[in-house]
Amino acid sequence: MRDIIEKYEGNYPVWVFIEIVSFGELVGFYHYCAKRYSDKEMIDDYYRLLTCKKNRNGAAHSNCIE
Repeated sequence: MRDIIEKYEGNYPVWVFIEIVSFGELVGFYHYCAKRYSDKEMIDDYYRLLTCKKNRNGAAHSNCIE
């Protein structure tokens, strides 16, 4: 990861952001943007992403998926 950060020196392409943050952090950032701009569609999408996050975590950690 350090090599990616050093390579771009603050001028990061979007894919670098996605590579660096966890899925949970990405979902949280999406939620922040949805609330910041009061975008109902984005807020609806956030809840879909939250469901994906819960399912992903359940599958990755061998937990029951609700």
